[in-house]
This record gives sequence, structure tokens and C-alpha cells, in this order.
Amino acid sequence: MDVTGIYSGLRNAYKLINNKKSAVDLNKNGTIDEGEQLRDVSDVKPFLKVLVKNENDLTLLHEVFSAININNDKSDPDINTFESKLVARACLIASGTPEKEINHYLAVLDDLFSGYVVCQKESDRSDRGKCSPGVTSRESPDSCLKGYLWSFKNNRYDYNCFKLNEVIDNQIKYFKSGGNNTVGNCLGLTTLFTILALRTGVNIKAVTVPGHIFSKINDNNDIENTNWVGYFSNPAYPVRNESNVFICVFEIFKSRTYQYLGKGDWDKSIECGKRALALNPNDSSLYVIIAAAYKHSGKYQSAIACCEKAAAIDPKYPDTYSEMSAIYSKMHMEEKAKEYWDKFLKL
Repeated sequence: MDVTGIYSGLRNAYKLINNKKSAVDLNKNGTIDEGEQLRDVSDVKPFLKVLVKNENDLTLLHEVFSAININNDKSDPDINTFESKLVARACLIASGTPEKEINHYLAVLDDLFSGYVVCQKESDRSDRGKCSPGVTSRESPDSCLKGYLWSFKNNRYDYNCFKLNEVIDNQIKYFKSGGNNTVGNCLGLTTLFTILALRTGVNIKAVTVPGHIFSKINDNNDIENTNWVGYFSNPAYPVRNESNVFICVFEIFKSRTYQYLGKGDWDKSIECGKRALALNPNDSSLYVIIAAAYKHSGKYQSAIACCEKAAAIDPKYPDTYSEMSAIYSKMHMEEKAKEYWDKFLKL
């Protein structure tokens, strides 16, 4: 494990928020000295332990996670757990989980993983309520984890549930009810699987395609989390964007942006959209969602600016032009509205 790389990531994260006193004190002055040397990974662990329990700055969490993700050789279970909890904490923050409840949900994730470990160690679990029939300890960790989460092989898909705290609650209910309730949608199920899979030491990425997200294990296996079958490969997807699993945090904020738009809460939609953009400023569809919120709140110039940014990122994204047409129509500029509607129809 490249301890220096993790240490460098911590230092760079603190530079990004150099005016903010963090919960993690890396020396008596609360900073990281440029010339300070780490003896071994045990020097990093105390800082990470405090970080996952107290830190709310998503920029810092992202930087530290990236440093660990790049330098972690997956051989240290403690570092794997810290990596998992960094993502979990960030996803809970993105989900709007109250601060006083975050550590509770981190503890529930500990319990869920403990249940998986018990299942993995058992060679015959066909009579155990939380474990899938036919899944044995001889299977790979990711396959065994998939079987554990899909214990009863009933439908866990819930179109409207993507927030991590709600998905965790539903997974617990799923176990207790014998599989008689749903758990989450593709984002919620992928987020939960990802967080637990990180602890097993597998290399995992998140893959986004238009309207969908799933997991990729060890650079060669796609895992569909909305059904229990497991591995798959779908060449029909025209665009695959693979990234580190922190993208789940962005996708949760993006989904909340759209959710608040549907509820007519324009201010909260814009707020969540801005937080998502801070994590990924290159998503054209997100700019269009924010533009719609600005439009409904009467802030037309801001709406137009968002659409222009969307068009700069992806000139062929059709929703940009239909939204521009709607904005100009609201402004009673019918010629402009028709111009952009015609562009929409040509795509």
C-alpha cells in the first residue's frame, strides 16, 4: 500500500479547505506538515477514523477517498472499511440524512456487513433466513454479497427510492419480512452494494448509462443490481461512463434535484443541483433540470445560462433545446421559442 499517496491526498484535501478548521487534527496545529513522514499505515488510520465519523465537507471526503482508492492495494481490511465509510458518509449527506442520524446508519451498515460475513463463512445456508439458498463460501466475495442482499430473490426494485438512508431501512425490512418489501431503484441498490463491496477488498467501479447505473467488479464483470441474476454484459448501451464509486454521491444529489423539481420546490431543486455540480460540472442533463427550476421560479436569465452550459457540454442533447424553447415561450419571445423548438426536432 502506498501510504505516502494516501498521506498526500489528505494534505491536498486540506489545502482545498485551508480556511476551514477540520475535525481531524493531523498535528498539534491542525495541519499536515509538508516534510512530515509516515512510518506505516497505522499513522493514517486515526485520522481516517475521525474523518468518517465527523466530516461533512464533501470536497474533502472526495479528495481523501480518491487518494485511498488509487493507493489502496486492498490488503488491509481496516483501510477497506474506511474507504467504504467515506463513501457511505458522503452518500448519506447527499441523501439529506440529518447529521444526528448519520452515525446510526453507519452502524447499521456495520451490522449488514457482519451478516454478510456470517453467510460467507457458512458452507450450507439453505435454511438460514438471511442467506440465499445455494450460495456457498466458495463463491467470490461480490457474488456472495449479491446473494446475501437478494436472500429471498423477491423483487427489491422500488422506482422512487434512491436515498441511502431509506434504502438501508428497506433492506433491513426486507430481511425481517422474508423479502416481502422492495428496497430501492438502480441508484439505491447500486449504492448499497457498492458500499458493502468496498469492504470485501474487490476493485469496484460505478457505470452510468443513460437512465441507469450499475456496478463493475475487477475490471471485467458488470453487475446488475436490480435483479438477483448477477453478472451481465449489454452491448446495446451506446455510452458507458465508468468512474470511481463516489459518482453515487453526485447521482443522489442529481436525483434529489429532479425530485424537488417534480414537487414544485424550485429553491431546493436549485440548491441540490448546485451541490451536484460541485462534484461533477460536466453533466448536460443536470444543467437542464436546474434550468427548468429557474424557469418555474421566474429567473429566466439564469435558466438560459444553464441551457447554454448544457449545449456547450453536449450540443446534441435534445432536451436542452426543448427547455430553451419553453423558457423563451415563458418570456413571450415566440420567434426564439420556435427557433429552439426547430433545433429540438432536428435532433
